[in-house]
Amino acid sequence: MESLQLNDSFKELKLINVKLEKRVRYYETTALNLTVAYILFQVLFLHSASIQSLSKKKQCNSGWVPYAVSMFCSFIFFLSFSACVTRYCNTRHALDLNSVELMLINQGTRPTSSSSSSINFLKPDDPLVRLYKRRVYITIIVSALIGFTAVVLSACRSILCNSNGSSAV
Repeated sequence: MESLQLNDSFKELKLINVKLEKRVRYYETTALNLTVAYILFQVLFLHSASIQSLSKKKQCNSGWVPYAVSMFCSFIFFLSFSACVTRYCNTRHALDLNSVELMLINQGTRPTSSSSSSINFLKPDDPLVRLYKRRVYITIIVSALIGFTAVVLSACRSILCNSNGSSAV
């Protein structure tokens, strides 16, 4: 009887795993597409600002408009990106928990709520280690995108305000 129940639980968890894997791939793809679109938009925006600065002399008086548009787009991107990454983290965490439970059912044991008194060292494939690696990776990516945004915004401001009709870099 218990074997039949474990077999049914195993099948249900496998089905849930497949659905969660699809959602994880969807959120990964969405985050990647958002990032690529954001970088391309900022590059095109910076390029148009540099072309605009070549065509006119000093534009610092009206330079806040392109700067504000770029800042607004950055804000919208980071809202969308953070929502997508949060969903990705939650779904990935659920997938990790589901995989651990699937592994325990496959081994014929059930998870217990009591912790053992022996010291267990973390292994590289431990879900907790993967969680921290994932968080560090996401933090590095977000920091790089914030740095990229700061460089683009300062370059936009510099190009529009400091060009004297000469070639912009």
